[in-house]
Amino acid sequence: MEKTFFIKVKAPYYKFLIFLFLFIFNLPINSQNKLDGVIQEDGFTYAISLPVTFKKEKKYLLGICLHGLYGSGKFMAKDFSIYSRYMNMILVCPNGNIPDPSRYATKWGSEDSIEYLQTFLDYIKRKYNVYDNPLLIGFSQGANQAFYMALRDPEIWQTVAVLSGGYSEIPVENHPNITKIKLLFISGDTGPGEIYTLRRMNEKIALFSQYTKINQTIIKGHLHETSPLFAYNIFKWYIKDSSNFKKSFWMNKGDFYGEYSKGEDEFQKGNYLKSIEYFKSSLKLNPVFPLTHSRYAHASLLSGKLKFFKRSFYNSLEIHTNDPTISRKNIPQLFEDLRITLKSDDKLRKYFIHYLESNLREYEPMISGIFSAEINLLLAYLHNYSNDPEESKRALENAKTLFLSIEDTSSDYLDFQVQKKIEITENF
Repeated sequence: MEKTFFIKVKAPYYKFLIFLFLFIFNLPINSQNKLDGVIQEDGFTYAISLPVTFKKEKKYLLGICLHGLYGSGKFMAKDFSIYSRYMNMILVCPNGNIPDPSRYATKWGSEDSIEYLQTFLDYIKRKYNVYDNPLLIGFSQGANQAFYMALRDPEIWQTVAVLSGGYSEIPVENHPNITKIKLLFISGDTGPGEIYTLRRMNEKIALFSQYTKINQTIIKGHLHETSPLFAYNIFKWYIKDSSNFKKSFWMNKGDFYGEYSKGEDEFQKGNYLKSIEYFKSSLKLNPVFPLTHSRYAHASLLSGKLKFFKRSFYNSLEIHTNDPTISRKNIPQLFEDLRITLKSDDKLRKYFIHYLESNLREYEPMISGIFSAEINLLLAYLHNYSNDPEESKRALENAKTLFLSIEDTSSDYLDFQVQKKIEITENF
């Protein structure tokens, strides 16, 4: 099997260009047209998340997530794909095959879902180049289904993580099969639903401990819901003894999304310098996570660390471009705050006009059209503040052309308020 690892960097952007080049070089040419999303095909509805450097000919690990009641495959993929995309893993999360009209959803049916999920596994193996022995993850009722299947067919489902389930309906004759699988029980301990599932988990651990040692993780203070924290702990357990990951792999060192989240909390409180430290920590663990890059640039701007901002701004736009499945909804505010910062400082504004224009010539082929549009609109404002109507007009025309090229069905169209921006270019 292939080894998966990340390069260690000593600082977020120090000597970063080599790594960034290698990362981008390994991206598929059609990276903006990846199949990430919800697919309906061959009788299945499922969410899929592909590795960030996905290539059709490359072989990948496979993760399958089963949702709980009221849930869906898309719901499950949201938290788990944060990590799977950087783990050489294709993550697929099917909807249940049993209609559940009272909840306006679907669910699992234990024995009645066996054939459906085995057929789904075969379908995915035909469609993608994946290794045998998928990682099966289940939450709540999905955990019941995952545990049921693993003990029924341990030769198919050899590696299983069950999260906050009730674990009922396990035939006694299948109990000894627990020695044939790798299993993690994981749960929170807060709220009625999680207190119940924790009790059920402990009952099952007591029962199955007669056969083998059981792995168990309890997340203190966690409610009955999926989260990135649950996902991180499941994947960390998975890689611990896997030959696919070196000991230097980032997940053995820390949680990049956890560090990003701490930084985001400080950012929202206005503690920009403190947030920068968390963002630096996140980038050391995962140097290509787009949300950390853009927030690092934004916090650097708002804290007055303009040297840090300059080194990170265009890089963050390029990395967001190369992973279009990651939300960009925070980036419009970054452009607005940059405009406000430069509006009243003539010397700084002149310096940044040169910085933005010179770097745009280099980066424009590598960044999304929406980013180029925003930069040109920003330049139109800055030239206007500097009483340079000709340059302002030129930038404004470029911005309008680029905004008009954005499809009105795209998430960028809404997140960046493209219609409003077009109106601004027409009535500047």
